[in-house]
Amino acid sequence: MTICIRRILMACAAAVALHPVSVQGCEYYAEHFIIGHPWSDPAPAQSPAVPVYMHFEQIEADDRFIGASTPVAARVELRGATELRLRSGSEVELEAGHAHLVLIDTSTALHFGRQYPLALEFERAGVVEVEFIVGEH
Repeated sequence: MTICIRRILMACAAAVALHPVSVQGCEYYAEHFIIGHPWSDPAPAQSPAVPVYMHFEQIEADDRFIGASTPVAARVELRGATELRLRSGSEVELEAGHAHLVLIDTSTALHFGRQYPLALEFERAGVVEVEFIVGEH
């Protein structure tokens, strides 16, 4: 009986280990807020504008977004708003049709399922290094 249970547990563990894990729940912890699931759609190299979306939650102190950079684009712009402020006690969603980031002139193709670095700079929290996932939202 014990050998049978052990074999079943080993088979289950192997199945879990071989099953691809979704990174949809990626969270990054800043000094006083959480950045949740940064993502973009796939895009070819030299794309003039690729939107990047994410959300901010558990904001414990006011902060202001200053800018962003990534090695996969010439620059990163905030679109859909003149500035991005994080207010204590609120949640902020960067989404299509509202405030979001845009990668300008990508230097490489953004492939489905891959992650790419993105540095977000805030007035109080400083620079927060995240990775955005492509195509998983």
